[in-house]
Amino acid sequence: MAEVEAKAATVPDSSAPPAMEKPVNEIMKTAARAKEGEEAAAQHQAEQQRADARTAWIAAGVGVGSAALMAALLYANRAKNRRRDGPEAPPPAPPGRPDAD
Repeated sequence: MAEVEAKAATVPDSSAPPAMEKPVNEIMKTAARAKEGEEAAAQHQAEQQRADARTAWIAAGVGVGSAALMAALLYANRAKNRRRDGPEAPPPAPPGRPDAD
């Protein structure tokens, strides 16, 4: 009977978890956390790209608007400059050519 008790003591209890199960669970938890972190990073990067695209369109709109405003001001002032200068004078004679006067 002592032999049966000794064998029973060496046989592991089936209700007790194996020694390797706990590290596997920790590894799985760590892998799940890493995957969640990667998904969150990918989502953040996608949101950032959308925001960057919006910013680029806004900047392009501001640039085009500024150029259009500048062209309109130059065009409007062109008529003022012509009236102020008076009638157009003949162009000056090219250099190196004596005047006939």
